[in-house]
Formats: sequence, structure tokens, C-alpha cells
Amino acid sequence: MEVFRFLLTVIPALALLLLLARSWLEPDRTTPSLWLCLAVLLLSGFLLASIVRTIPGGPFISIHGDILPVMASIVTLVSVVSGIRTVSIVRRGTLFFFGIASIAIFVIVVIDITTFWRDRYARGALFGW
Repeated sequence: MEVFRFLLTVIPALALLLLLARSWLEPDRTTPSLWLCLAVLLLSGFLLASIVRTIPGGPFISIHGDILPVMASIVTLVSVVSGIRTVSIVRRGTLFFFGIASIAIFVIVVIDITTFWRDRYARGALFGW
């Protein structure tokens, strides 16, 4: 069962890293791809939902459930902000929605970590998969 749960988190994490690398290495990064932004946000949301925090035992900060979604949301937000000026009105609205969604993922991760951190009985490792 642990192998299945590990694979269930490793495959989307690797897919997310691959999408982020692909978006960063694109030769024409003036306009962000809508499908790429959508895939990054969906994978971030899935990884965010797959995190399990146990009391006691931690971890307080999960690599696949906290760090990767925050990193992906920051990259998505930067690409949205940099490309929002050069596109049409409909595409601006979609990119604005993606920007709000990436900010929401960042806020959810921060709230999740701080509420777990402030629990009286929370002990354990600081970082974990």
C-alpha cells in the first residue's frame, strides 16, 4: 500500500516538474500556454490534496504536497503576469483566473502549514516526502 501511495504522488510530482521545465525552456515565452497553465494548476491541486499530516509524526512541510505546488504556482503567476499585456481580452480573463488560482494554491499551502504547526500535539520531522 505504501508503494501505491508513493507512486501516486511521485508520478504527478515528476509530471509537474517536467511541465515547469518545459514552460521555462520554451523559446517563445512571451505568451503563456493556457493548456500548460491549466495542467500545472491541476497537478498542483492534486498534489496539494494528496498530502497526509499525522499527529504526532509530521512532516510539517511536505516536498510533494507543499513545496512543489508553491513553486508551480509562483512560476505560473510569473508567466501569467509577464504575458497578460500582449493577449486578447478573452485570454486576459483566462490568465487572470489562472493567476487567482495560483495565488489561492499558495495561500492554501501557507494556511495548511501554519494550522498544523500551531497544533499543540504536532511533533515530528520538519521535511518529508
